[in-house]
Amino acid sequence: MNDQQDLTILLENTVLKIRVAILLETPSGFVFEKSKDGYMFLLGGTVKLNETTQETASREIFEELKLKNIDTKMIAVIENFFKAADGKRIHEINFVYKATLPQPLDLSIFTSDNGNLGYCYIKVDDFGKHDIRPKIIKEFLKNKKSFVHLINCE
Repeated sequence: MNDQQDLTILLENTVLKIRVAILLETPSGFVFEKSKDGYMFLLGGTVKLNETTQETASREIFEELKLKNIDTKMIAVIENFFKAADGKRIHEINFVYKATLPQPLDLSIFTSDNGNLGYCYIKVDDFGKHDIRPKIIKEFLKNKKSFVHLINCE
């Protein structure tokens, strides 16, 4: 599947991306990737042409942390609007899945792609100490609804 095209397209002056984000919870906290620009973000990636979002979640968990057969459940859709570091406008549609691991992983053995700085755990109580993006994730994790549609404009 990796040779398929990402569902990313430039329309006028905006990049439209269809993505999956994964809230991977362990007893040590949620797994986040550390951006080279200093912020934290959820595991995940772009959906590929003819790939379901569930398949994307499984593929991304494997590509990033080498985990197979992890049960995931879609819990939210986030429409995310922001400007990238290069100034491009981004319109992302994120399908958010949740997965739970009974024990933490040694995150130091995994490396990020795209020049990012690796992975870390963050507990919900410590979210205020970190620049987590999209920012609405902090609010979302305090929300107790079973399914949520959120819009984040930065």
